[in-house]
Amino acid sequence: EVIPDVWRKGVLKHSRDGDSDHHITCRDKVDSSKAVPIELKAGGVVFFNYNTPHRTRANLTAKPRAAVAYHFLATAHWVERAFPLPEHAEWITPIVWGPNCSQGKAEYGEEANSFEKDVEDCVNEKMKIFGETEE
Repeated sequence: EVIPDVWRKGVLKHSRDGDSDHHITCRDKVDSSKAVPIELKAGGVVFFNYNTPHRTRANLTAKPRAAVAYHFLATAHWVERAFPLPEHAEWITPIVWGPNCSQGKAEYGEEANSFEKDVEDCVNEKMKIFGETEE
């Protein structure tokens, strides 16, 4: 769920979430009664401003749930991590655009800019499966 329009007020002060080994919270700075649930089907995606208060409630179903979060923000808004990570956790923050972008080399030791090739390989594989040929 998210709390709409709060991001317009500026960056909210966060603190360590005592119920988690890695989350931070701003719950004492927002009105949780204004939270809007967002339900997604498998494979669904949601986009929102980086300063939008958001959370995932407990999974009360018998089915497992997984999520992946990608955070994109202008480097002008970048703030160094203020809270420690759990022991042995890895913190990688790739810069994906602009003068400091290393195409993944600085972060992963090799370039990771193969999107166009990945798409081409995927299309070619589908064409093989369905017996189509490239024109």
